[in-house]
Amino acid sequence: DGEGNAKGTPPFASEGLSHRSGGVAFTPNGQYLLVGSSQEGGTLSNVQKYDPVTGVRLGYAIPPGLGVISSTVNTRSFLANGDLVVSVHDSGSSDGGVIAYNMEAGSYERIAENTIYTPWGLAVSPITDNVFVSSYYDNVVYEYANQGGGWSQVDTIGSGILSGPHGLTFSPEGKMYVTSRGTASVVEF
Repeated sequence: DGEGNAKGTPPFASEGLSHRSGGVAFTPNGQYLLVGSSQEGGTLSNVQKYDPVTGVRLGYAIPPGLGVISSTVNTRSFLANGDLVVSVHDSGSSDGGVIAYNMEAGSYERIAENTIYTPWGLAVSPITDNVFVSSYYDNVVYEYANQGGGWSQVDTIGSGILSGPHGLTFSPEGKMYVTSRGTASVVEF
């Protein structure tokens, strides 16, 4: 309210969420508020869709069954075409992959197979539209590009610099910032 007083009671949105809710973001056009919702084991994890004015649940942006890692939903999770990019993982595994989900069509395209060890951070470059995903235990960030015929890994960033990379984002000018948990720092690339 401008005075430092919370306006959040009762909760703005809670229907359909679990106690393990993760990332939150508005769609690029502001039409929906999206919230990642993790469920035990990952098989029921999903992304919920809410009215940004009323907080009323409008259904799934990404339905259960794909193993969405809810913390990867953020404001830098959208491709230029509007697809939502999230990390996914197989139930009972630390390995994960990346998908681009078309919310209108209800379909997805795989960007990276389930070979990334704990893919917790994810962002799309505002300059290149390439997808960057942190691998917590590999201590690097992988870069993927759509080269016309599909997605492929084009770079590995931060080897020897990052320790437990987690969150990442981009400045409007295209600089990438990554949290490095093992060094308690933010690294700029």
